[in-house]
Amino acid sequence: MSEEVTKIIDALCDKLGVAATYLIPELAKKSIAQDVVSIVLCVVALFVITMFVQWIVKKNIDENGCMGGESVFFLCIFPVFAGVIVFVVFWSTLGDLAGWLASPTAMAIEKITGMIK
Repeated sequence: MSEEVTKIIDALCDKLGVAATYLIPELAKKSIAQDVVSIVLCVVALFVITMFVQWIVKKNIDENGCMGGESVFFLCIFPVFAGVIVFVVFWSTLGDLAGWLASPTAMAIEKITGMIK
C-alpha cells in the first residue's frame, strides 16, 4: 500500500515539476503561515476597534463624567459587533492552527515524507 501511495505522490509531483519531499512540507508551511497571518490581522483589527470605541467614549463624556446618552450606545454598537465577529474568527483560526500542529494530518505528512526519502 505504501508503495502505491509513493507512486501516486511521485506522479503528482512529476506533473507539478517538484520533488515530493519538497511539496508536502511546503503545503504544511503554507497552511500554518496562512493561519498565523489571519491571527495577526485579527489582533490588529481588534486593537483598532478597541481604540475606536475608546475614542468614541472619551469624546462623549461631559464635564461631570457622564456619558452623552443614547448616541454613544448607537455609535459603539456596530464596532462592538464587528469586534465580536473578529474575535470569533480569531478564536476559530487559533483553533485551526493548534489543530493543524497537533493533528493526525501533520503526523501523516511526516510519515509520508519519511517514506518518500
